[in-house]
Amino acid sequence: GMDVGEPVGLDVLVDGTVPTGSGLSSSTAFVCSSTIGIMGAFEVNFPKKEVAQLTCECERHIGTQSGGMDQAISIMAKTGFAELIDFNPICATDVKLPDGGSFVIAHSLA
Repeated sequence: GMDVGEPVGLDVLVDGTVPTGSGLSSSTAFVCSSTIGIMGAFEVNFPKKEVAQLTCECERHIGTQSGGMDQAISIMAKTGFAELIDFNPICATDVKLPDGGSFVIAHSLA
């Protein structure tokens, strides 16, 4: 595990627009953004590979059946690139996207 010193309290307000249970990785969005926010609040930084692994373990601990891909891309993504993700050990290989390309994610709320 990671030694980050003595435990301290933290007040957090959470708000978001990712629909729960929509298949858009709402739990991953929450766990990854919380982890990054807490790291920022306490001015600590860990390698992206370690954060991706930690957030995956957090989700498994709370009961989601996550394989780690969502956390890995959420943490290791770079603008203008797709990532080829491998595990054991976790690593990401940049795959340049065409200039001007777009991804559209839509949810009908049905």
